[in-house]
Amino acid sequence: MDSVDEAILDLLSTDARMPFSEIARRIGRSTSLAKRRVEAMLASGVIPSFTIARRDPATFDGTEAVVEIFCRGNVSTTELRSLLAGLHGVVTAVSVAGAADAVVILRAADNEALGNIVETLRSSNRIERTRTSIVLDRLMS
Repeated sequence: MDSVDEAILDLLSTDARMPFSEIARRIGRSTSLAKRRVEAMLASGVIPSFTIARRDPATFDGTEAVVEIFCRGNVSTTELRSLLAGLHGVVTAVSVAGAADAVVILRAADNEALGNIVETLRSSNRIERTRTSIVLDRLMS
């Protein structure tokens, strides 16, 4: 490894999806050289893999809410699952005993986006109403 490889590794450490053309521009070399160097580092194990890092849920900086779902009539858990499956922002969903039929934890970028998710939920003819509580602070994870 030389200073060019080190510079490439520094760039990829910041953005593993950086295009070869951008790497080349930043290190002042050709795109083909940047590509060859990355491929060589992959082959030799210097770069073992490219991975995805997930953000720790405790550091989420959008809007989080607990939404109770009250259904019309009897709705099976299978039907609830399919209703919630395609809904963006669902962190977890559980069926519950009590007044509500299900409780969902939602996350969205902001209150407006959260409102859009809840409105999508309410648009189902199987849902009578919802009750939404915005999360102010996580006491435990």
